[in-house]
Amino acid sequence: RRDQVHVGDFGIASAAGLDSLTETGTILGTAGYLSPEQARGERATDASDRYSLAVVAYELLAGRRPFESESTTAEAARHATAPVPSIHGDKADLPPAFDRVFRRALAKEPAARYPSAAEFVAELRAAVHEDAGTTGWIVPTWPMPTAVTETAAPPRPSPRTTTSWRP
Repeated sequence: RRDQVHVGDFGIASAAGLDSLTETGTILGTAGYLSPEQARGERATDASDRYSLAVVAYELLAGRRPFESESTTAEAARHATAPVPSIHGDKADLPPAFDRVFRRALAKEPAARYPSAAEFVAELRAAVHEDAGTTGWIVPTWPMPTAVTETAAPPRPSPRTTTSWRP
């Protein structure tokens, strides 16, 4: 379908009838998108997926991942320990209210994150509207100013013409 984003989770482990593709104590994932609990070697949950979604959203909006580092190990560690950076600080034209939204979406503790992706998106939308402020009606004043310099009135028709023009 057009104008829609689709996210796929291929569920390789589930399709194979496994609980996990890793052994205890190992991590499977890309360091830039790991949730803090995964970086600590804990099991991934639905909250982990929402965290990774927030990382992708941050990257799409700011042009970089929130915890980018020189090495994958350092980046994974920053997910678990570093404070959430200001997305408004990374990209000043984004609404300042996005900082609040991403602090929650990228919270270190899964229970502190948005309970659903829909709530995360709703908060992003609300932040955009909050930043836009309120608008009101502009009431024109009469006579309306013009950019054209006024000229003399057109010549009056002679009494012999049959037009109905009136000044």
